[in-house]
Amino acid sequence: MRYLIEKIILFLLCLILLLPNFEITVCAAASLLILALSSLSYYSDNGRLSLVTACLTVIFVWYLSALGMYLPITAYDTTDRKLTKKEKLISYFCIIAAYAVLFPRIPFRLGCLLMLLILAAIVMGRSYHMFCQLQDTIRRNRDHDRELQLLLEQKNADLIEKSHYEIEAATLRERNRIAREIHDNVGHLLTRSILQIGAINTIHKNEQLTPFLDQVSQTLNQAMDTIRTSVHNLHNPETNLQFSINSFICGISQPKIHLHYKVEKISQTLTYHLLSIIKEAIHNTIRHSNADCMQITMLEHPQFYQLIIEDNGVLPEQFSPSGYNGSGMGLLSMQERILSLHGTIEITTEHGFRIFISVPKERL
Repeated sequence: MRYLIEKIILFLLCLILLLPNFEITVCAAASLLILALSSLSYYSDNGRLSLVTACLTVIFVWYLSALGMYLPITAYDTTDRKLTKKEKLISYFCIIAAYAVLFPRIPFRLGCLLMLLILAAIVMGRSYHMFCQLQDTIRRNRDHDRELQLLLEQKNADLIEKSHYEIEAATLRERNRIAREIHDNVGHLLTRSILQIGAINTIHKNEQLTPFLDQVSQTLNQAMDTIRTSVHNLHNPETNLQFSINSFICGISQPKIHLHYKVEKISQTLTYHLLSIIKEAIHNTIRHSNADCMQITMLEHPQFYQLIIEDNGVLPEQFSPSGYNGSGMGLLSMQERILSLHGTIEITTEHGFRIFISVPKERL
């Protein structure tokens, strides 16, 4: 808008200088010619076209003196920031040459006014392009700051997620410690009590005490079974992985998520990475796909673990299969996690979004 306003102002000022000194037909021809040259210079992506128009102006002024009254517009166009310093110097030289050709043909006062207007046009043009450059710098800085902000938010989210898993891992370690304490102390005491009751019942065969001793022995056996079950549940990290997945998907109504889980033993490191990948995949499906059904399959084979995540959605056009080359931050995170485990990951979008992960056991 500023560019257009300044060009209109320069055009009107040049027209004021032109009309009293030339015939109307000559003024019209010069006005149409300068409008064509200036428009050609503005709409071209190549800044050197401003240099060409400046050179053409010198030629046209030689034959059409009225065109020289529009030299301020040509001078304004030569301040284009797409021109190099050398090209700008050549353009200014052409304007000076055109002015030198025109000056003897017009009154002295008109020539001085024209020179002042040319200088003012150059100052206006440089000011406008400096303003545009400043705007571009501000825009780039704003985009850069926004990118850094998004990256910082992602890093903070990763740190929060990692802290949650560290807390969970510490909780599991404490549960394992408690399980060992119960097994080593309480379990042994109960076992000794059961053996003592059995010995008393064998040595002292008292018909009146036998039913009571049998009842105490049965109660102690039940307590022992209960402790074994509790210790097993406390010491079983695989149950925690399945529980964590179910806890995460239970609050998601759309898409409908089905979990097929068949794993007997899994390390905490693998648990941490797979749970992060599952969460990222679910978030991707919710954000980018219109899927109404999602299947998560976690299997344990003799030599490797296998994780398959797939949905029945149709991705938008901008998320073409070629676009899933690991360029997104979430997908890069998935690949980095699996590579750190010496596994493989394959992502396809032909029939919905599908992630196929395989992690060898011997490298864990």
